[in-house]
Amino acid sequence: MPQSKIIAVWVGFFLGCISLSVGAAETRFVSLRVNQANLRTGPGVRFPIMWVYQERHYPLEVLDEFEFWRQVREVDGTIGWLHKNMLSNTRYALVLEEDKLLSKPEVNGKTLAIVQKGTLARILKCPAENAYCLLSFKVHQTELEGWYLRQNIWGLFPNEVLD
Repeated sequence: MPQSKIIAVWVGFFLGCISLSVGAAETRFVSLRVNQANLRTGPGVRFPIMWVYQERHYPLEVLDEFEFWRQVREVDGTIGWLHKNMLSNTRYALVLEEDKLLSKPEVNGKTLAIVQKGTLARILKCPAENAYCLLSFKVHQTELEGWYLRQNIWGLFPNEVLD
């Protein structure tokens, strides 16, 4: 084998290893830890701010990592970068469709409230093979817990189990 082909094979192997280590982040959901965070076009303060979040606990999906920066996607598909200190592993969800909050994870559960689209809730539990998740909503100064249809929230994967 000519030396140029051997070099090309080694270069290709080396570049392949680098790309595997850079894109090895596990996709997961997180939430904003702070009340205000700058979503940037790239991983660093030198990149322009494309959006300023102003809602603590807003759920985001982590797509990739670079040093102290996390590439995230929000519910509408917008993708950008946030510093890892702006994020928390505490799981929150965004309500996608107005629906009933129920007393038990069944269609015939007692209606506790009607939850509006765009409401934030903390995810407490999403059992396996269950169409409902146990959520906690902050209403004024009190917490309201109940079961909400999994398909009507954004902040967890379709078959993800949280206990």
